[in-house]
Amino acid sequence: MATLAGLTWNRRTADEIWNRRGGAWFEVIDFVDMQYEGKVRPHPVPASATAAERNSRGVQLTYEQLADAKQALNTAAVYFQKLGMAAPKLPIADGKFYVFVLSNMEHAAGATGLALAADPVEGATPAGAAIVPEGTHLMLNSLEYFAPYADHPFSSKITIAHEMVHAIDQYMVITDGPKDGILEGVNKWWSEGSTDSAPQYAFQTLGYVPENTLKHGARSHTKNIGARPYDYPLTLKGVPRRMPVWVSAGLPTPADAADAAEAADDFWNYNATYFTSSFWRFLYKEEAPVKLDGGGTRPGAFELFPVLRTIQIVGTHINKARANSEWVDTGIPALDDFLRDHHPTWGATGLHRAFPAFIAHFVEWPDQVVKSRSGYLAHQKWLDCLFMDGVDKHELTPNKDITVDLTILPLAAKAIRFETPPVFSVAGDEYAPVTISVSVLDGSGQSNPIDNIHVGLRGQCLANGHSQPGRHGRVRRWSSVKATPLNRSKVNNETVLSFINVAPDPSTTRPVRIRVTVSLQVASSTGQPSYHPPPVERAEGPPVHVPPSVAPRGPEQLPIVPVEIGSEKTTLVLIKNADVVRMVNDSLDTASLMAVSRENEDGEQAAIGAAGRPVLGGPRTAEMGQAMMRSLRVELAMPTLALDHIGPVAGAEVAAEWYEPAYVALAQYGVSPGVRVETDAVQVTITSRNEGAVMGSFSADFSRGSQNVDAIFRGRIEGQFCMGIVHDEPAGDKQAPEDPSAMLPTDFFIGLARAGMSTGDIADALRDAVADMRRDEGQDEPPSRSEGGSPGVSTGATGTCTITRGEFDAWFQETYGQVSGLSSAQRSEIRGQLLENWTFTEQMICNIMGRS
Repeated sequence: MATLAGLTWNRRTADEIWNRRGGAWFEVIDFVDMQYEGKVRPHPVPASATAAERNSRGVQLTYEQLADAKQALNTAAVYFQKLGMAAPKLPIADGKFYVFVLSNMEHAAGATGLALAADPVEGATPAGAAIVPEGTHLMLNSLEYFAPYADHPFSSKITIAHEMVHAIDQYMVITDGPKDGILEGVNKWWSEGSTDSAPQYAFQTLGYVPENTLKHGARSHTKNIGARPYDYPLTLKGVPRRMPVWVSAGLPTPADAADAAEAADDFWNYNATYFTSSFWRFLYKEEAPVKLDGGGTRPGAFELFPVLRTIQIVGTHINKARANSEWVDTGIPALDDFLRDHHPTWGATGLHRAFPAFIAHFVEWPDQVVKSRSGYLAHQKWLDCLFMDGVDKHELTPNKDITVDLTILPLAAKAIRFETPPVFSVAGDEYAPVTISVSVLDGSGQSNPIDNIHVGLRGQCLANGHSQPGRHGRVRRWSSVKATPLNRSKVNNETVLSFINVAPDPSTTRPVRIRVTVSLQVASSTGQPSYHPPPVERAEGPPVHVPPSVAPRGPEQLPIVPVEIGSEKTTLVLIKNADVVRMVNDSLDTASLMAVSRENEDGEQAAIGAAGRPVLGGPRTAEMGQAMMRSLRVELAMPTLALDHIGPVAGAEVAAEWYEPAYVALAQYGVSPGVRVETDAVQVTITSRNEGAVMGSFSADFSRGSQNVDAIFRGRIEGQFCMGIVHDEPAGDKQAPEDPSAMLPTDFFIGLARAGMSTGDIADALRDAVADMRRDEGQDEPPSRSEGGSPGVSTGATGTCTITRGEFDAWFQETYGQVSGLSSAQRSEIRGQLLENWTFTEQMICNIMGRS
């Protein structure tokens, strides 16, 4: 008892104990009543006590359980010490930290905070004497050892490690700023969510591998998985007055509405804050590669966990939070700064792209990380966990696009799902690419809310290209996107498309209402035109007979390339050859320059670009030429269509082209092997024309065309089309994203970091190049990050630097020559793409080399 009365809190002594070799740093006490948060938390009683006492007080831990608790404390201490964390702020006596086991702690498995003995133990000390001084204590709930919150044996140990982090934080946080340090104004999504991410990995030396347990998807595992609903803000502001179904399903039915509301408050204020550990795990482990001395990287292992715990909330963070207090707390600007200053992957982009990348990653988490769809990891249940307001399923066919309005809260996401129908079969199913269009309907209080929206697909976020004016606000489109899910059989063939709302300066993010259009790029045609030329007259000898040529057949339905809505006419091109279509769509795909290896349907590793393709540049000329010789090319040209035009279209024309091998021998007589037939006897009917797509049907009679005066064109072609729109030429005013780093898919930064390269340097060079090009074009320079605008934009000198080909070759070899996982073909594609955009590439390299 004298020992307990003599407990002290001394950082120097704590450090000495913490750094002492041999461990055995903790003592566990289970015979003291404690007062915590104004309530008495009684100690458990021996098993020999009366039944009434056992029921009201709980039962003391057995010797084995006490030994287990000590082992967990020491094992966790070794783990956190190796991470570089400080000693915990706990009471000390006899060279050990003291921890207390209590009972009746309500729903808490453990607690760390200011406490003291409630009353002396009867007969052990004089009446009224306090045997435990007031101070910071770590307390454990004895009931957790009999009924832990999760159905695996390490559940109780994780609680111990979690509470130890809270105790460590008391000495870790810098104290020369606001009084409460990192907790100043930050909700529990930070304090509990961040804290709960690393403790799960503290017991690997005892044989606990979290992923092996979490893959079972048990309901009680959802806390460790971090399966909170992310359609509500990361800060957990603006939450609903209800719980997700998957949470309430495991609880008693509330007696009335008041009880239901109280239960919901408990979920949001308690459980959901812990569940945000999934986001922190992504930042600390799943995408935090660590450079190796010999080159390359290894996966992160929470090296940044202690770094975050030493950062300080400053006046800038507080002011930003106050300016948008309905949605943002001080943790948002603090985290954005932390990522830019310290994170190997997201130093380039901060929270602006890190949080969207996480959402896209977490949607695919069951297949890509734990590789299981058991229990609550099953497709529908998993979506219910992540998006409590639901993920509506929409029908997508060649005759029907998807148009849906979504309101997305700040630092939150919404999602839709659909099946992509197969369009033809050659060596297996082929799926048409899609065009995705996003228009801003309402983004009140934000300068350019289209830049807040990020599109998640197949584990990453697509690159944000230029936006244009639209009917309701600015519109951004993604064309030739491969949208089939990575693992079709495991997700009912459903693609999940997520839309995430994070502004370039995350602290300014406010709600945004958008309209999403998704359309297939597919067309069909039947019929077979033919060419019947007259004989070729010769100066000498009889005329040369030219045999008729019949167009080659191909699949009736094929993917097509997206269209540009021109100021005078709109042209649809249908190439009836699968190889050509695939190569053209590959060349248009918004693929990343450095793709991340993701697991495909068969469990094999495949390089996946921004829209899911490994191709990085244009189609190879020789292969394209050979494929074109086996193709029928159908071109439909019609006057430009007004938005919302439905019905017939006058003035359309159709041409068909193909290659006729029999005419090669007649080249000396002026007969070309390239055949083209045309007609203006065309009927076109539009069934849909919106900001994202044009759909309709056509019928062309080559025999009746006004150009067919000699009856050399014959046959008919008719079909249907669903065309995604690349851009509306008359609209003009293309605008790059405010933060140029968004012009690259998030897998680019992940791949760069995994290769051991600096994402920050590349992003800074990108921003500088864009800034210089804007100045060269006479555009106003966006404000610097310190002025509240685009982060990291240079204001240096413009356009006087030149780069020689030799310098380019040296830079390219240094940058891409030894990148792990990048094939020679991909490296060649990257090189070609950089050379093709030489003005931009030259400026970027100039900035990297520090030239003006």
